[in-house]
Amino acid sequence: MKRRFFISLISLLSLWLVACTKGGDLASPDGSTYSISSQLSSKKVFPALATDTSNGVLTGWYDEGLNDMSFRFAYVKDTTSIKLDTLKIIRFFKGAGAAIDTATAARRFFINTAISAGSKTNLTGAFSFGVSGNTGLLPDEQASFLAGTWYMVLYSAKFPNGVLGGQLAVTKNQ
Repeated sequence: MKRRFFISLISLLSLWLVACTKGGDLASPDGSTYSISSQLSSKKVFPALATDTSNGVLTGWYDEGLNDMSFRFAYVKDTTSIKLDTLKIIRFFKGAGAAIDTATAARRFFINTAISAGSKTNLTGAFSFGVSGNTGLLPDEQASFLAGTWYMVLYSAKFPNGVLGGQLAVTKNQ
């Protein structure tokens, strides 16, 4: 009985020591991580919104070894002409740029968040998303994503062709 208890105690201590990060930074198994960023604007959707001044920023990271992407999207929605709207979908396009209308859709995230500006002329908000493992990027998506050819578009009920868009910048971390 004592021997079984002693073996169990040693096993638990071993697992505890292996699981400890010792306060260091978490790292990818192969060290390949990337920073993701984008400056988004209503002027960068197709067709461009001439009178809307909405803008946003996307920041995040991608771990190539774990096939794990996480990002945060923050926006300022121009509500001078439309006070009520519903943000619907964030879509990523691969091989995109100026010809967003001919790009191939790669990923989409559903939001379905109603926004009401009331008497405000601008409304701010933020969302966080992520994909990983078997729901992460496919091999052809990964290649085009790391090459920096992806584009993001935010769609809403009032702007079904997109309210914000921008090219993703992917930078390998040291």
